Amino acid sequence: VSQSRYLQNIYYRFQNGLGAADVETVPAACATNFMGMPYRFLDLGNTDVTLSTVCFDECAECVVITPTIDVTLQVNMSQQTVSAAGVHVIGNFQGWDAMATPMSDADGDGIYTVTVTVDENANLLYKFINGDTFEGAEAVPGVCGLPDGFGAYNRLLEAGSIDVTVPAVCFAACNDCEVVPQLVDVTFLVN
Repeated sequence: VSQSRYLQNIYYRFQNGLGAADVETVPAACATNFMGMPYRFLDLGNTDVTLSTVCFDECAECVVITPTIDVTLQVNMSQQTVSAAGVHVIGNFQGWDAMATPMSDADGDGIYTVTVTVDENANLLYKFINGDTFEGAEAVPGVCGLPDGFGAYNRLLEAGSIDVTVPAVCFAACNDCEVVPQLVDVTFLVN
């Protein structure tokens, strides 16, 4: 006994809820008019079919926008001889590219900064570079670093959901550089 399969057209819409107001409005770009209303259309041939995923009320798949934040990183280079290639930062947020993220010291105070845009709630691994090659990478102390799998350490920042400025740290140290007091002569006079 053989069965014949009837070819048919299917007009359909998605519904998010139980009421008539919960039916999607199919955009004109992908709609076919059926009984005076815009519907999605499928010409059902004689083979099984799996439709592509579409976003409710849209013609294509949903675009997910990941929220981002700005993170400002700072390194104090006042106790270093800065390379002619400048100061850079490398990290998992920029592909560990030694030349991709230069830092700047606009006010000449020895503190280099850069602001990067990252995904909210990301875990950033990074280190600073004196120059633009891995040979100039800082040796992050283990007490404030996370093992990098190669016997060294990376800095870690667990980003949240708001913009953040990370306090400056001394190159290859856990804290900011200590200010070395400058000695001056003082003459006391009394009458």
